[in-house]
Amino acid sequence: FLVLERHVAHPVVHLRLYRNVPFVLASAVVMLYNAGFMGANFLVALMVQIVFDFTPMQAGIILAPGALVMGVLGLIAGRLSDRMAPHRLVCAGLALFAIDMYYFSTVSLFVSISIMTFLVLLQRGAFGMIFSASDTAIMRTLPAADRSMGAGLHNMHRGIAMAFGVALGSVLLEKRLAFHALLTTHTRLAAYQD
Repeated sequence: FLVLERHVAHPVVHLRLYRNVPFVLASAVVMLYNAGFMGANFLVALMVQIVFDFTPMQAGIILAPGALVMGVLGLIAGRLSDRMAPHRLVCAGLALFAIDMYYFSTVSLFVSISIMTFLVLLQRGAFGMIFSASDTAIMRTLPAADRSMGAGLHNMHRGIAMAFGVALGSVLLEKRLAFHALLTTHTRLAAYQD
Protein backbone atom coordinates (compact mmCIF):
# COMPACT_ATOMS: atom_id res chain seq x y z
CA PHE A 1 0.00 0.00 0.00
CA LEU A 2 2.70 2.47 1.00
CA VAL A 3 4.76 1.79 -2.14
CA LEU A 4 1.74 2.12 -4.44
CA GLU A 5 0.50 5.28 -2.73
CA ARG A 6 3.87 6.96 -3.25
CA HIS A 7 3.97 6.21 -6.98
CA VAL A 8 0.42 6.73 -8.28
CA ALA A 9 -0.71 10.01 -9.77
CA HIS A 10 -3.79 10.36 -7.51
CA PRO A 11 -3.12 8.60 -4.18
CA VAL A 12 -5.95 7.71 -1.84
CA VAL A 13 -3.87 8.90 1.14
CA HIS A 14 -1.47 11.82 0.80
CA LEU A 15 1.43 10.35 2.73
CA ARG A 16 3.37 13.61 2.37
CA LEU A 17 1.21 14.98 5.20
CA TYR A 18 3.26 12.81 7.55
CA ARG A 19 6.28 14.98 6.73
CA ASN A 20 4.48 17.88 8.42
CA VAL A 21 5.92 17.65 11.96
CA PRO A 22 3.25 19.80 13.69
CA PHE A 23 0.52 17.63 12.11
CA VAL A 24 2.24 14.44 13.25
CA LEU A 25 2.82 15.73 16.80
CA ALA A 26 -0.74 17.00 17.13
CA SER A 27 -2.04 13.67 15.79
CA ALA A 28 0.11 11.77 18.31
CA VAL A 29 -1.34 13.80 21.20
CA VAL A 30 -4.87 13.21 19.95
CA MET A 31 -4.24 9.48 19.52
CA LEU A 32 -2.81 9.11 23.04
CA TYR A 33 -5.61 11.11 24.59
CA ASN A 34 -8.37 9.28 22.70
CA ALA A 35 -6.91 5.91 23.65
CA GLY A 36 -6.79 6.99 27.29
CA PHE A 37 -10.25 8.51 27.26
CA MET A 38 -11.96 5.54 25.63
CA GLY A 39 -10.10 3.06 27.83
CA ALA A 40 -11.12 5.02 30.93
CA ASN A 41 -14.67 5.46 29.66
CA PHE A 42 -14.99 1.71 29.08
CA LEU A 43 -13.60 0.89 32.53
CA VAL A 44 -15.80 3.45 34.30
CA ALA A 45 -18.92 1.96 32.70
CA LEU A 46 -17.90 -1.49 33.95
CA MET A 47 -16.75 -0.22 37.33
CA VAL A 48 -20.02 1.43 38.32
CA GLN A 49 -21.98 -1.78 37.72
CA ILE A 50 -19.52 -4.54 38.63
CA VAL A 51 -17.40 -3.04 41.41
CA PHE A 52 -19.88 -0.63 42.98
CA ASP A 53 -22.87 -2.84 42.24
CA PHE A 54 -24.99 0.03 40.92
CA THR A 55 -28.10 -0.92 39.02
CA PRO A 56 -28.29 -0.17 35.29
CA MET A 57 -30.60 2.75 36.14
CA GLN A 58 -28.04 4.18 38.59
CA ALA A 59 -25.25 3.67 36.04
CA GLY A 60 -27.33 5.56 33.49
CA ILE A 61 -27.91 8.39 35.96
CA ILE A 62 -24.15 8.60 36.47
CA LEU A 63 -23.10 8.36 32.81
CA ALA A 64 -25.83 10.16 30.84
CA PRO A 65 -25.31 13.76 32.04
CA GLY A 66 -21.69 13.53 30.90
CA ALA A 67 -22.79 13.47 27.26
CA LEU A 68 -24.59 16.80 27.72
CA VAL A 69 -21.58 18.37 29.42
CA MET A 70 -19.28 17.05 26.70
CA GLY A 71 -21.48 18.52 23.98
CA VAL A 72 -21.85 21.93 25.62
CA LEU A 73 -18.16 22.24 26.49
CA GLY A 74 -17.23 21.00 23.02
CA LEU A 75 -19.30 23.79 21.49
CA ILE A 76 -17.80 26.41 23.80
CA ALA A 77 -14.25 25.12 23.26
CA GLY A 78 -14.77 25.11 19.50
CA ARG A 79 -15.79 28.75 19.54
CA LEU A 80 -12.99 29.69 21.93
CA SER A 81 -10.39 27.88 19.82
CA ASP A 82 -11.30 30.16 16.90
CA ARG A 83 -10.42 33.19 19.05
CA MET A 84 -7.39 31.95 20.99
CA ALA A 85 -4.58 29.44 20.70
CA PRO A 86 -6.29 26.01 20.74
CA HIS A 87 -3.32 24.36 22.43
CA ARG A 88 -4.23 26.23 25.63
CA LEU A 89 -7.66 24.59 25.69
CA VAL A 90 -6.10 21.21 24.88
CA CYS A 91 -3.59 21.60 27.73
CA ALA A 92 -6.34 22.71 30.13
CA GLY A 93 -8.47 19.72 29.10
CA LEU A 94 -5.54 17.32 29.52
CA ALA A 95 -4.82 18.73 32.98
CA LEU A 96 -8.49 18.38 33.93
CA PHE A 97 -8.49 14.79 32.65
CA ALA A 98 -5.35 13.96 34.67
CA ILE A 99 -6.86 15.43 37.84
CA ASP A 100 -10.08 13.52 37.23
CA MET A 101 -8.23 10.23 36.72
CA TYR A 102 -6.31 10.83 39.94
CA TYR A 103 -9.55 11.27 41.87
CA PHE A 104 -11.04 8.20 40.19
CA SER A 105 -8.07 6.23 41.53
CA THR A 106 -8.93 7.28 45.10
CA VAL A 107 -12.62 6.29 45.22
CA SER A 108 -13.63 3.57 47.64
CA LEU A 109 -16.51 1.13 47.57
CA PHE A 110 -18.51 3.60 49.65
CA VAL A 111 -18.49 6.36 47.02
CA SER A 112 -21.82 8.06 46.46
CA ILE A 113 -23.67 8.34 43.17
CA SER A 114 -23.23 12.12 43.29
CA ILE A 115 -19.42 11.88 43.57
CA MET A 116 -19.27 9.33 40.73
CA THR A 117 -21.51 11.56 38.60
CA PHE A 118 -19.28 14.56 39.30
CA LEU A 119 -16.15 12.61 38.30
CA VAL A 120 -17.81 11.45 35.07
CA LEU A 121 -18.88 15.03 34.34
CA LEU A 122 -15.27 16.20 34.77
CA GLN A 123 -14.02 13.42 32.51
CA ARG A 124 -16.51 14.17 29.76
CA GLY A 125 -16.00 17.91 30.14
CA ALA A 126 -12.27 17.45 29.62
CA PHE A 127 -12.98 15.41 26.50
CA GLY A 128 -15.31 18.10 25.17
CA MET A 129 -12.63 20.75 25.67
CA ILE A 130 -9.97 18.71 23.93
CA PHE A 131 -12.07 17.30 21.09
CA SER A 132 -13.00 20.59 19.43
CA ALA A 133 -9.80 22.46 20.22
CA SER A 134 -7.60 19.63 18.93
CA ASP A 135 -9.53 19.59 15.65
CA THR A 136 -8.85 23.29 15.24
CA ALA A 137 -5.19 22.91 16.20
CA ILE A 138 -4.60 20.05 13.75
CA MET A 139 -6.31 21.80 10.86
CA ARG A 140 -4.21 24.92 11.47
CA THR A 141 -1.03 22.89 10.91
CA LEU A 142 -2.07 22.17 7.31
CA PRO A 143 -2.32 24.34 4.21
CA ALA A 144 -5.89 24.89 3.02
CA ALA A 145 -5.47 22.45 0.10
CA ASP A 146 -4.59 19.58 2.48
CA ARG A 147 -7.27 20.12 5.13
CA SER A 148 -9.80 17.66 3.69
CA MET A 149 -7.22 14.86 3.64
CA GLY A 150 -5.91 15.96 7.02
CA ALA A 151 -9.40 15.83 8.53
CA GLY A 152 -9.89 12.31 7.21
CA LEU A 153 -6.53 11.15 8.56
CA HIS A 154 -7.20 12.87 11.87
CA ASN A 155 -10.50 11.02 12.28
CA MET A 156 -8.86 7.75 11.25
CA HIS A 157 -6.18 8.30 13.92
CA ARG A 158 -8.89 9.05 16.46
CA GLY A 159 -10.88 5.90 15.57
CA ILE A 160 -7.83 3.65 15.75
CA ALA A 161 -6.83 5.17 19.08
CA MET A 162 -10.31 4.69 20.55
CA ALA A 163 -10.41 1.04 19.50
CA PHE A 164 -6.92 0.54 20.91
CA GLY A 165 -7.89 2.20 24.19
CA VAL A 166 -10.87 -0.10 24.72
CA ALA A 167 -8.79 -3.15 23.77
CA LEU A 168 -5.97 -2.13 26.11
CA GLY A 169 -8.44 -1.43 28.93
CA SER A 170 -9.96 -4.90 28.41
CA VAL A 171 -6.59 -6.61 28.47
CA LEU A 172 -5.44 -4.76 31.59
CA LEU A 173 -8.71 -5.47 33.35
CA GLU A 174 -8.53 -9.17 32.47
CA LYS A 175 -4.91 -9.41 33.67
CA ARG A 176 -5.80 -7.66 36.91
CA LEU A 177 -8.81 -9.93 37.51
CA ALA A 178 -6.68 -13.03 36.81
CA PHE A 179 -4.03 -11.80 39.25
CA HIS A 180 -6.61 -11.24 41.99
CA ALA A 181 -8.22 -14.62 41.33
CA LEU A 182 -4.82 -16.27 41.65
CA LEU A 183 -4.07 -14.29 44.80
CA THR A 184 -7.42 -15.27 46.32
CA THR A 185 -6.85 -18.94 45.47
CA HIS A 186 -3.37 -18.83 46.96
CA THR A 187 -4.68 -17.18 50.14
CA ARG A 188 -7.42 -19.80 50.50
CA LEU A 189 -4.95 -22.65 50.01
CA ALA A 190 -2.61 -21.18 52.61
CA ALA A 191 -5.50 -20.80 55.06
CA TYR A 192 -6.64 -24.36 54.36
CA GLN A 193 -3.15 -25.76 55.00
CA ASP A 194 -2.93 -23.97 58.34
